This record gives sequence, structure tokens and C-alpha cells, in this order.
Amino acid sequence: ELPNWQAEPSPSRWTVSRSSRQNIEGIHSLQQRGAGAMRKWDPIRCVRTKHYKYIRNFMPEKGYQLSGYAFSVHPHLRPMLEAFQQGKLNRAQSLYFSPVKPAEELYDIQKDPFEINNLADDPKHKPWLGDGRAKLKSWLKSISDPLSKEAL
Repeated sequence: ELPNWQAEPSPSRWTVSRSSRQNIEGIHSLQQRGAGAMRKWDPIRCVRTKHYKYIRNFMPEKGYQLSGYAFSVHPHLRPMLEAFQQGKLNRAQSLYFSPVKPAEELYDIQKDPFEINNLADDPKHKPWLGDGRAKLKSWLKSISDPLSKEAL
């Protein structure tokens, strides 16, 4: 039997966040110390307005990186991984185990609070994608983030 799993964000996912009057910005930079540390480097930046959340994954080839640590802290992941390998998860649940992630993600957080339907490639949402890119790039420059040069 599968655990009652929902796509709720983990409070430890974002290592630094800041709130301005109209936006919330966040930084996630998973990095493990020791041998193979750069293999674990996974910089992600985001900006959220009242309506949309834009995420820029700077290393999309890393996927969502499930480590041994994740399995020890979140025991529900083992049966989920087994169910994924057996093809028993639905589309939303399977996203968690994707070996790659998109370079950009855009979610209408009012209609899709669990961030399941990525709108980044939807032409109807191109203005909001551009707005998210601009807001993120501006914020990254304001905090002297070295990745501001790589922001789209």
C-alpha cells in the first residue's frame, strides 16, 4: 500500500529566502562536502508573486537528486520509489523521480498550488514567463549572486 503522499513543499528545501513587498525570492543550492561534492551541487533560484512562481534550475540534468540522506530522512520515499519502478505512480507522483528537470518552471499557484503543471512552454503564459525571468535576474543582480550572469 502506498503512503498518503501529497506534493507539499519541504520547509528545508530553500536555504535562503527573502520577501519584498510584491515578491518572494528563494535560493536552493544543495552542496555536499567531501568527495564528489560538485556532483551534488544543484543551484536553483525562484521568484514568486501572488499569482505565479518562476523557478530557474541551473543544472536541470541533475534531476531531483534523491540521495541516501533523503531516503533516511523521508521514509515514505522507499515505497514510492518501488511503486515508481513498477509503474504504479500517477503522472504527478512520478515527477518526483524524474532523472532530469526542466531548465525553467512556471506555475499558476492560485490554480495549481501543488506545482504540478509546468506552464513554462505554454505560449499563453509567455508574458508571465518573461516577467518571472526579469524579476529573478534583477533580484540576483541586487544580491550579487554569481548566477545572475547565467539567468535567462
